[in-house]
Amino acid sequence: MQKRVMFISGSVWEAELFIQRHSAITHIPWEDQKTFLYSQPQLFDDLQCIFVVTGYDALHAKKALTDALEQFQCIDYVIGHGFCTGLIKHSEAGDSVWIKQMMLASHPEILQQPHTIPHNMHPSPIWTKALALKKTFSNEIEKAAVYASSNMEVMDPICGIWYKVLMQSPVAFSFIKSIFDGGNELDLDFHVYLDAKGQFEPLTVLKKSITKPFAAIDLHHLKNLEPKSSLKNHMK
Repeated sequence: MQKRVMFISGSVWEAELFIQRHSAITHIPWEDQKTFLYSQPQLFDDLQCIFVVTGYDALHAKKALTDALEQFQCIDYVIGHGFCTGLIKHSEAGDSVWIKQMMLASHPEILQQPHTIPHNMHPSPIWTKALALKKTFSNEIEKAAVYASSNMEVMDPICGIWYKVLMQSPVAFSFIKSIFDGGNELDLDFHVYLDAKGQFEPLTVLKKSITKPFAAIDLHHLKNLEPKSSLKNHMK
């Protein structure tokens, strides 16, 4: 019997990047369920995959994930995926992150990692400690200051919201991420281009194309961003 795994992300772009990297699918249909978007591509023979996009807005994401868990019954496992920000100076774009410790506000939480799915689905992480905070950095010094004050290795704006919802659910879960911009990097803050449901807003992208051409070029290259490690090898 196939296990049912829900993959959650903050944006359609992150979900489609994952799906396209693990399959030959080029067109991904999305169903709109008012608060969240979902798709059910067939990626792995032994898994029934449900991809859910919650968006990055805190209140909306909380409602979206709650609704998705209510709609899709008998989920065996939830995997939060996508990109986060590296805080340590020698972290690099594409580094693997399996979040085992999370700091919510000023209180660290140790995540218990239940193994209801094969252990080899979990990657060997480079970084494991995440700060659940949304912040825009203007330079690398600010990243270093956040790392020094928190001792967290990466920063993620959405995992804290997912964590609070999933802790109220009986389903097991993990957060497996890739770094988008490392400690010595300042890449495009793609969150500002998204609507509440995690889709790129055409008008916002158009305005940036006109007023900031280099930002538009960065947006175009987002689809080429490739993590160093892939979950595909861990799901065989």
